[in-house]
Amino acid sequence: MSKPPPEFREVFKTAVVMAVLATIAVFLRLLAKRCTKTGLKADDVWILLGLASFWVYVGLVIWGAFAGSTRGDVMNRAVKTAIMTFGVSITATKISILCLYHRLFPTPVFRRATVLLGVICVLWLMASEIVFGLQCVSILGFSHKRAHSCIDVERYFLSTNITETIIDFAILCLPLRVVSSLQLPPRQKTVLYMTFLVGGFACITGIVRTVLTYPQTNTQNSFKNGLVWSNTQLGTSIVSACLPIYRPLLAKCALFHASVSSSYRSLLSNRQFSKDPPAGGPPRDDESGRARSQYTHSGGPHDDQSRLTKVTGGRVKGAPVVMNANLPLHSISVRSSIEIV
Repeated sequence: MSKPPPEFREVFKTAVVMAVLATIAVFLRLLAKRCTKTGLKADDVWILLGLASFWVYVGLVIWGAFAGSTRGDVMNRAVKTAIMTFGVSITATKISILCLYHRLFPTPVFRRATVLLGVICVLWLMASEIVFGLQCVSILGFSHKRAHSCIDVERYFLSTNITETIIDFAILCLPLRVVSSLQLPPRQKTVLYMTFLVGGFACITGIVRTVLTYPQTNTQNSFKNGLVWSNTQLGTSIVSACLPIYRPLLAKCALFHASVSSSYRSLLSNRQFSKDPPAGGPPRDDESGRARSQYTHSGGPHDDQSRLTKVTGGRVKGAPVVMNANLPLHSISVRSSIEIV
């Protein structure tokens, strides 16, 4: 197999890297869903469709990069199909985010807004796919067997990129007003804002893609930059769509980390206490080496207090021990529980 052209290698690398990152993000999303045992929802199905379309896009890019190095027509056909597949993947990702919003926020007005944006996304996809697929076919010229010319591809990409970026910003800002009205502590509200606004990076990549591809002073370089940033936009969009689902998984990880840390600290404390007894401390048992405590208590059978009169090796002598109190003994808190019979 021949090597891809130098100008196509960067496109190939970014496509593979971003597809792998998107796959990891979706895998963690499904793992989080398994932790909550909620099953797959509509937003999960759409994100899986977006990921599958992304891998089809990557396959077309690889095909165009390697097979097209010797045949220019193969590269053109592969790139054209990849661009159309890009529209399917990015639209499926947008609809996944809207389905998530529709599920999380039950406000009727908000839900109608999500449905409206979903319809706009589908219409954008249909218009862009039809125009690009028929870019060199004139319906009037075909029916009357007249000569026809292709559309201005540069203006086509500019218009689709601008409208797509506007839709992205509308989706990004959609939940902010609802989040601001929630009765939550400031810290939790800030976390929610950051979770939803992280999708702004996908909007930024869309703007960068538009700026780098228009105007096309260098057609080949602009085309390469457009594909590179299209790869980046697809990957970041899928990752951003998965981030709000990770909270149960993060909670599990935090609980596991706290359990491991607590066990480790307890183990170190026990070892330090057994190896370093205080000066003038209690005698050690010959077999186990554990310190022994000797104490007597005074008080009648119905007293509510017991008085600790002697603790061998302890720092507290003659201190009253109240029911269910904590007794400090060499940095170890000893829980006493006295049962009154």
